[in-house]
Amino acid sequence: MFDDLPVDVTSKSSLSGDSSQLTAEGMLLQLADGTTVACNSSAERILGYTASQIQQWSNTDFPWQMIHEDGSSVSYQTHPAIVALQTGKPCLNVVMGFYQPSGKLVWLRLNSQPLFQANRSSPYAVVTSFYDITQQKLQQSGKHSLVEVTSENLLQHQALLNTAREALRHSEELFRLAINHIPDVFVIYDAQRRFQFVNQAGLTLSGKQPQDLLGRTDDQVFPPEVTASYLPILQRAIETKTEQTGECTITLPDTEPYTIVVQYVPMLNIQGEIQQILGITYDITERKQKELKLQQNALYDSLTGLPNRVLLTENIKYSLQQAQQKNDYLFAVLFLDIDGFKEINDSLGHLQGDQLLVAIASRLSNCIRSVDIAARLGGDEFVILLVGIKNLSDAIQIAERIQQELAHPCKLDGQEVFISASIGIALSSTLDYDLPEDLLRDADMAMYRAKTQGKARYELFTTDLE
Repeated sequence: MFDDLPVDVTSKSSLSGDSSQLTAEGMLLQLADGTTVACNSSAERILGYTASQIQQWSNTDFPWQMIHEDGSSVSYQTHPAIVALQTGKPCLNVVMGFYQPSGKLVWLRLNSQPLFQANRSSPYAVVTSFYDITQQKLQQSGKHSLVEVTSENLLQHQALLNTAREALRHSEELFRLAINHIPDVFVIYDAQRRFQFVNQAGLTLSGKQPQDLLGRTDDQVFPPEVTASYLPILQRAIETKTEQTGECTITLPDTEPYTIVVQYVPMLNIQGEIQQILGITYDITERKQKELKLQQNALYDSLTGLPNRVLLTENIKYSLQQAQQKNDYLFAVLFLDIDGFKEINDSLGHLQGDQLLVAIASRLSNCIRSVDIAARLGGDEFVILLVGIKNLSDAIQIAERIQQELAHPCKLDGQEVFISASIGIALSSTLDYDLPEDLLRDADMAMYRAKTQGKARYELFTTDLE
């Protein structure tokens, strides 16, 4: 029940002349199937039903009767809560008449706010808040008669209230149990961003106790490096008085970074002022890790960790665009093939061959600048992309450095393995290149010339090789 949470359900409303009184705000929580799972005591009082009765309402069995301001009946499908669930959008400031079980008509102003889980397009629940505006409606229509209150009515009301309180206590226990067992963080702020309630998931994640949080703001509890990512979203919700959602990466002390989606839902009173803000946090760290893994598999070689053909091609494409925009921009593609790798792989085994490829990848990475790219196309074929070089001699220096680095023996399970590579070089200025594949093709042709010329050497692509 909302009453067990520190939800401020009162707001000042001017009713007549200079007098004013506190108007209690009823609140209902319904799931996507229309089932009502929680309400507060103000909802019981306004609607005239007990909490246990209200929580039996569903989309197939509801006892209430409501009318529009023109007197026409409100169907279940046009109720603001159901409209918010079906459209996924808030349904605000709707005025309807509600018949209590006694037959008395009360007029309500309702606001229904859908709640979403991370990356879900359909809401999983809706929170509806409402006010009794019967007195205002009577004043507007010139009807000021009051219902006569008799001692018999008071006794009946007291008996009903006692029954409702017991049902409320039981319902509160069930609701607290439910809200504390959901895996997502659920908090309630007041209008000044002070914590009023934090469920067990929030306490566990933050490592705090309730007394550390309640009555304080986020920036009074957590360091700036923690709050900097999500407080602007909360502040935006306060300034706009609208629901705000955003993705953040959080690092709490002594924890690994995790990624969350935060959703802040301002709850407004009848004057349109913020009463509370519901905050829901969904942990999407596992999903982001899976996305990162998929990206890694799509763009990087699984054995060596070097960029694969896809990522290499994109970078060559970008370099071609730079060369088209800047006349003096020069880059080079070096195509490498390890000499005699098949014989090494066959004699030592595929496991040792893979270890050798990993060692080669590491050496190639050590030979280039941070702006350059070493990629593996597959097998024993590697490509180096040298960006923003001054002239051909820069590419030749890298090719010679690679030859020198590979000349050092590799130790595999105590055995020294000697390797070399044939390298083909294609300069971006050699031809009017348009496609990355053309540069790779020409560097490959130059590499084969190096192999036929004796291996362990480099060759420059020229037009006579076409």
